[in-house]
Amino acid sequence: MKRRLPAVVRTITPMSVFTPFALPVPPVIPDRRVDIRDHGAHPGGALLNTRAIADAIQACARQGGGRVVVPSGIWLTGAIHFRSRIDLHLEAGAELRFSQNPDDYLPPVLSQRGGVMIYNYSPFLYAHRCEDISITGAGLLNGQGQSWWPWKHSQPGMSSIQGPDNFAALRTPLEERVFGTREAGVRPVFCQPIECKRVLIEGVTFRDSPSWTLQPVWCADLTLRHSTILNPPSPFSHNTDGIDPDACRNVLIEHCVVDTGDDAICIKAGRDEDAWEAGIPCENILIRHCEIRSGHGGITIGSEMSAGVRNLHAHDCTCDGTDTAIRIKTKPGRGGFIKDILIENITARRIRHAAVELTFHYGDTLEKPPDPKNLKHVPAVENILIRNVRCDSAREALHLRGLPGHPLKNVTLQNLEIHAFQNPLREAMETLREERVILHPLASPDILRHPPQIPAAVATARRVADIIEAPEILFPPEKRPMARRRVIPVAPAETGPARLRWKPAPGVGTVRPMSLRIVAAVDERVPHQVDVANAATGEHYGAIDVLYACPGQVFELALTTEQTAAALRDGLSLSAKNGASPLWIVAPGPNAPDAVLPQLYADNAPPTLENFLALFCSAASLQPCDWMEICVLDGLFDWAMKGRKDAQQTVFDHLDTFLHPGTGQRENIRSHPCDDEAGGPESTGPFAILAALAPGHPALRFADEGFEKHLRPGTGTIGLNTIVTESNYNIAYPMMMMATEAGRADLRERALRQLEVARERLTAPDDLYLRHFFDTGEKTFRNWSRGVAWYYLGLVRTLALLPPKERPASLVAEAGRVAAWVTRHQLPDGLWPCFLKENDLLPDSSGSAGIAAALALGVRHGMVDASLLPAAAKAFDGLMTFMTHDGWLRGTAQSNKRETHHMDIQRSTFRVIAPWGMGLFAQLAAALDH
Repeated sequence: MKRRLPAVVRTITPMSVFTPFALPVPPVIPDRRVDIRDHGAHPGGALLNTRAIADAIQACARQGGGRVVVPSGIWLTGAIHFRSRIDLHLEAGAELRFSQNPDDYLPPVLSQRGGVMIYNYSPFLYAHRCEDISITGAGLLNGQGQSWWPWKHSQPGMSSIQGPDNFAALRTPLEERVFGTREAGVRPVFCQPIECKRVLIEGVTFRDSPSWTLQPVWCADLTLRHSTILNPPSPFSHNTDGIDPDACRNVLIEHCVVDTGDDAICIKAGRDEDAWEAGIPCENILIRHCEIRSGHGGITIGSEMSAGVRNLHAHDCTCDGTDTAIRIKTKPGRGGFIKDILIENITARRIRHAAVELTFHYGDTLEKPPDPKNLKHVPAVENILIRNVRCDSAREALHLRGLPGHPLKNVTLQNLEIHAFQNPLREAMETLREERVILHPLASPDILRHPPQIPAAVATARRVADIIEAPEILFPPEKRPMARRRVIPVAPAETGPARLRWKPAPGVGTVRPMSLRIVAAVDERVPHQVDVANAATGEHYGAIDVLYACPGQVFELALTTEQTAAALRDGLSLSAKNGASPLWIVAPGPNAPDAVLPQLYADNAPPTLENFLALFCSAASLQPCDWMEICVLDGLFDWAMKGRKDAQQTVFDHLDTFLHPGTGQRENIRSHPCDDEAGGPESTGPFAILAALAPGHPALRFADEGFEKHLRPGTGTIGLNTIVTESNYNIAYPMMMMATEAGRADLRERALRQLEVARERLTAPDDLYLRHFFDTGEKTFRNWSRGVAWYYLGLVRTLALLPPKERPASLVAEAGRVAAWVTRHQLPDGLWPCFLKENDLLPDSSGSAGIAAALALGVRHGMVDASLLPAAAKAFDGLMTFMTHDGWLRGTAQSNKRETHHMDIQRSTFRVIAPWGMGLFAQLAAALDH
């Protein structure tokens, strides 16, 4: 029987909950202009401009104030401290890029973190007791938060702020609450004016905040308008709230866009004893015409609200993909009040939890009651009116939960229409009024996912086979298809061919020449040749050479216009001409999007990066959970960090395919199940991204077990008899990620040791070898481009996880040396031959993409001279010529998995389409900021 949610319709008594107030008074800034270049600022992102910007502000303030101008260009800086009557104005094309070195935010200043006053690293943009200040213009403020977010998992200082024995509870004197060290690990806020009057933020974009983005504290007459906040969602970034007015009075937030990793717009009023003592509520708040794209809460109040929040009106806002759309959260022990709240005209889509949540149980669960000792400081939540809310999909419609003896009081819900998967919760309410509250049931929570975005031109150019027939052959019991995809065999003709057929497509006009595509589903190390013929006449159309079938690898055969027309009419037959076992290809089923199914495709339009990303950010890029998949996961993670929604969803989908809590259900590179096993050294790469997203995930033990299993005692490296270039990427890099996220010094030292031994054993003045054998001293595969890519990419990514001052000088120098070396041997088309310095060989698109990605990342992280960045951009342009219209990257050298003739394969003209090459290209495109 179909489950139904009851529509709740009750009588409402009109009530007034919000008192209009005069809009905030804008700052008065003198008509004066000071250019930071006139005080020694240098663009380019290499030289620190903190002093020059400070001098410009000081000079402007001495003259009575005015506009301090940041012209177009990249300007690296540390903390910027305001003076009264200063407008920091970013012209179009200007980027203030904030340093990733914590020392550039010292000495500690008075700040607020988590509702408690402390001395800490300076906020990036800081003002204390200033009047008439503003940040305006059309530029970008880039917090480069990637180096700060891992502190969440290793910041003991936060327990002194938010733990049970915190500073406020112990009434520790303010002068003793001093942080500002890496050991304490308390991240600074991006922009924090404290005790300021007449503050304006308008027109600018904030990106990648280290923690909370905009947190004015104890300010009056605050205006934030036409500004954008872009932080990756949780868990890609941590605690990156968007706009958090804290104990402020007369606040206007309008026409802002917030896409962030925690609460989007969150009204606060301090925490516990500090807030009770200050007694400054947050009041008179108007929020209107804002667009919230992701985050925990959309329009949110709490949980730090101990001095009270009152008189708020939010209207005409949208929330898309947030955990909740409207959220009031508090808990016993906070004290204070939340009252006189009007929220109306809200449109919500794809809400991951409750569309409307009002709760006294923040941080608790339904099974875990609140601590009884906190019941003497229970907040009061009352006089709440929420009306005119539309939500197309949510997991839960309403979550209204007071406390027994401390109910939510006088809550009115009017004219709500919500589609939800779960029944609503109403608990401990006093005077709940509901009028025209209509709740529609959803059959499945899958609708909450962002649908795949397939470009229309790609969809119309693809004809997936409608009918697929294949002989009945027993699948080899020792193997398992990647991601448990459905498969069909392509077997010798005497066994019976596989047949593909297409139904007539109404409205299709002139037939164009198309290519047949099939995708390997299982590792197969014996060469095959797939004969393709007309299914009705037997006319032979050609053969697909398969030297090695790697799961996810795409094989193509171009057909003429006449062959295409006949194939659509009669179908195609596929049979294996040689090979002791069938070639298994992907068939329709789970984890198999259209892009990997047998199909005809017309590649007759120019490629675009967007088409590539639409394909890449899907299950089509899935690879075996080893070195191939880390190439893909890094590309997905890079684009997820840039805010791309399909990348954020896909990186979790990929990890969920292989890794479940406590288990690892995956296949190795030979398609053998290796569930709950550590695997070989090549298999640890994907754990880098798992550690970044879920540092406490139980499956990380497999990486630890793998490191221990393959530890070479004499050298302290991973790999019993060899060291290979890919160990930089597949071992040192995940080791360092795990070390950074979990605060593990042992893994940090091992990772650096891996890099140092690789540098010592694999490099020569003008050469780099893939492999070194410890027992014989033999070195093999000199200057193989993909080996160079792994060596260089692993080196740069591992060092980038360290603060600049903690990167070993010898390894930073090596990053610069390799950059100069690869640039010297780049081909005129921007690519690299399969073996560097052998320019008569064809390029390898995967090796070229990896080398260029490492170059671009090295520049971004200050390890490589910026003058070499054009070499990476040139490689990008060259690689785009290998791209198909729908986003597959051709030209990848075959994987070295045949038992013999490795060198012959690499030196041949044989090239394939492989998702791992696409992953390396995605990393390059992200690093170039396309």
